[in-house]
Amino acid sequence: FLIPPKPYLGDELRNPELGILFLAAVALIEGYSVRITDLRCKKENEFEGLIGKADVYAITATTPDYFMAKRIAELAKAKNPNAWVAIGGIHATSVPNQIDSVFDKVGIGEGEISIIQILHDYQNGSNKRRFYQNELIKDLDTLPLPARDMLPFENVFSPNGLFVGAGPTATVMLSRGCPWNCSFCSSATIWERRLRLRSPDNVIAEI
Repeated sequence: FLIPPKPYLGDELRNPELGILFLAAVALIEGYSVRITDLRCKKENEFEGLIGKADVYAITATTPDYFMAKRIAELAKAKNPNAWVAIGGIHATSVPNQIDSVFDKVGIGEGEISIIQILHDYQNGSNKRRFYQNELIKDLDTLPLPARDMLPFENVFSPNGLFVGAGPTATVMLSRGCPWNCSFCSSATIWERRLRLRSPDNVIAEI
């Protein structure tokens, strides 16, 4: 899994990449060998030395991240021309048909089921489809806890999470979706305006 840098943010590490951490946890449970490479706060001339060789690369990207994600995908392909490179996140969900051909696979919407389908297809030599989209997970308690231990402490617990200088702060996802449709928010695009809640016991277990 590859996390692009976000130089447009004042503090790139303020918000942990929980989406990738959930996907990594799911892939680990399915028995796959997983590595997360966090390129936040890194310069482009450092990328090549940080991206390892893999069979499948998965990149998350918002729209501001997309062109950097494309560059990262090109570098990944140079490491292993036979690898599959997948992209997911809000940009791929919003404009899947505009995604560059350097990306072999495109995840649309919620990614936990799709990433396993992509890995299974690679493992079985099945390359029949490019787009992966599934129904939203009904019971969020069935998800494993995000694999925070796969990243350095400072990449997951921000000292500025609540306010600047607050001290190490964790982010916990209590729900997915929102019934509203605010013009400034992408929630409706990726979650379909459906609100799903984790149980209190499940949240407490994560804390």
